[in-house]
Amino acid sequence: MGDSLELRSVLARVRRRWLALVLLGTSARAALAAALPLAAVALATWLMAPSDKILVPVAGAGVLASLAAAAFVVAQMQRRPDDRRVARFVEERLASEEIGRASCEPDALVSAVQMADARDDAGPFGRLVIAQALTALRRVEPGMVIRGAALRRAAAQACAAAAVLVAAVALALPHLLRAGAMTGGTLFPASL
Repeated sequence: MGDSLELRSVLARVRRRWLALVLLGTSARAALAAALPLAAVALATWLMAPSDKILVPVAGAGVLASLAAAAFVVAQMQRRPDDRRVARFVEERLASEEIGRASCEPDALVSAVQMADARDDAGPFGRLVIAQALTALRRVEPGMVIRGAALRRAAAQACAAAAVLVAAVALALPHLLRAGAMTGGTLFPASL
C-alpha cells in the first residue's frame, strides 16, 4: 500500500470513531430535545385537564415543537471532517499528555495530508514528509485518539436519552391520541 493510501486509511479509522462519537452525542441531544415538549404536553394536560377544544392545539403544538427541537439539534450536528481536520485533531491528541509518547512534530500530519492531496507528485520531499507522519501514526491506534470509554459513555447517554423520550411519549400518548381522535372526528365526521 502506498504511503498516501496508508495515511488516508489511518485517518479514516480515526474519522469513523469521531463520527460515531458525534452521532451518539447528537442522537442523545435530539432525543432529549424532542422529549421536553412532549413531557410538557403530558404535564399540562394532567394538571389542567383541558377541554377538547384546548387539547387539540396544545397537543399539536407539543408535537410540532418536539419535531422542530429534534430537527434543530440534528441540523446543528458537526459535519464529516475532511482529512486535514482529522489530522489536526490527531496532532492535538498526540500533543496531549494522554498519548504524548507517540509524539509528532507540530503540523507534520497536516503537512503530510497536504502533500498527499497535491495533484502533482510532491517529489522526494513530499514522500519524506508523508513517511515521517506515518512513522508517528503507526504508533497510534484510533482507540488512543478517541477512547473506547468515551464511545461507551456516549452510547449510554444516547440510550438514556432514548429511554427519556420513550417515557415522554408514553405519558403524552393518551392525550395525543385523544386530540387525534377529536381532530379526525371534526375533519371526517362520516368516519364516526
